[in-house]
Parts: sequence; structure tokens; C-alpha cells
Amino acid sequence: MTKKIVKIILAASLILFIFSFFEKNNLPQSNQILSDLKKQPLQEDLSMERFFVAKSKYIYELTPKYTYEIYGLVVSDYNSQNILDIHHQKDPYNTKDICLVWGDNLNSDIYRKMKFTHGEFTCYVQFPQGSSYPQFHFDELSNNHLLAATDEIYRLINDTNIGDQVYAKGYLVDYTIRSKDGEEIGTRQTSITRSDRGCEIIYVTDYKILKKGNLIYGYINNISLSSFVVSFVILLLMFVTS
Repeated sequence: MTKKIVKIILAASLILFIFSFFEKNNLPQSNQILSDLKKQPLQEDLSMERFFVAKSKYIYELTPKYTYEIYGLVVSDYNSQNILDIHHQKDPYNTKDICLVWGDNLNSDIYRKMKFTHGEFTCYVQFPQGSSYPQFHFDELSNNHLLAATDEIYRLINDTNIGDQVYAKGYLVDYTIRSKDGEEIGTRQTSITRSDRGCEIIYVTDYKILKKGNLIYGYINNISLSSFVVSFVILLLMFVTS
């Protein structure tokens, strides 16, 4: 393999990676939305004792408030498992947030004209035109802190991307974090209404990715990144050994 061919592969891989990186986060059109996503979240009373989960070097005390089920379109997400997020270092169970839209917000393409971004704890919404604002229902959008009940659910949550249509079931919970010697590290409280702009904390006992979004662009993005890395290493080795 000549250097010229490797350089062409390197350049093509970079172009495909950049192109697919932006395309893979495009949201599906309203006619591609599953009917279940038009449903409102189901929240019901329950009587359940608090329980404890050990995670890393911390103990979580979880207090269930309600049972909860939600269908939604993932419009933004945030993974706290990165070296820049110092706030979650003492909260290792709360690993991923997903911002969901559902109901009447999905009856038109209004959500596709908006910009959704994520901070460490918050889902942000931007409207390119002020006229769009009255058409969007903020009580049909929520940022969800997900606590996985099992490793399989954790894997599914971690595999979730923007544009996916998902289902989550479990409990809305408050939680307290303690060190193993009993020192209180922090507490978090869940929202129990969709109208307060607060975040839902869901202890997830069932989770499904009902329909992947932009699956092809996702594959292209992963393959082009791998191709770029491999061709870069080959080119570097050619340079060193020449």
C-alpha cells in the first residue's frame, strides 16, 4: 500500500467522520414517530420502603415516590463519565441523562427546528425563531437522570443516542449518597410533575430502545473514525520506517 493511497483513505475517512458526526444527530420527521410516543407519562402512587444500592465506594439510599413509565424521543443526552465532569465524581450511579420530548410536540416538525443541548444537569432549548415558542409544550419535555437497576439496562441506556425512540419504566426516586463510613455526600430530589421544569430521577427497571434514529449515519461515523485511526497509524509507521 503506497503512501498516496493511505493519504486518500485518511482524508476520505476524516471527511466522512465530520459529515456523519452532524448527520447522526438529526431528529426523525414526525411521520416516523411511533404512536406510543404520543402517550403521556404514567405516574402512580406506591407504598415502597427505601432501599440501598452500592456503587463504587458509595452507598445510595433510594426513596421511591411513584411508579413511572414514559415513552419519548431523545433530543439530547449527556454522559457524565468523562474526565471534565468533576461534579459527578462523587455521584457515580447517575451516569447518563436523556432529554425526552413526547405527546403533541411530536405531531408536527416543530422539534426539528429547535436546538437542544445538554449541560451536566440540564437540558437547554433554543428557538431559531420566536414564532415557534407558543407551539412547543414544555410540559411534554423532560430531562431524566437514569439509575439502571441492572447491568443490561445500563448497557441499553449507554447505547442510547439522539434520535432514538425509547421506553423507560421504574420508580421516581429521591436519593442520598453516603460514603461507606456513613458520611453524607449529597442528596437529590426528583421532580414529580412535568410542569415545574425540574428533572425526573428514574430508577429504571425496564428499558427499551424502540426505534433507532440515524442508524446508518451512526455506523458510518464509527467506521470512518476507525478507518481514520488505522490509516493514520499506518501513515505514521511508513514515515518512521522510510
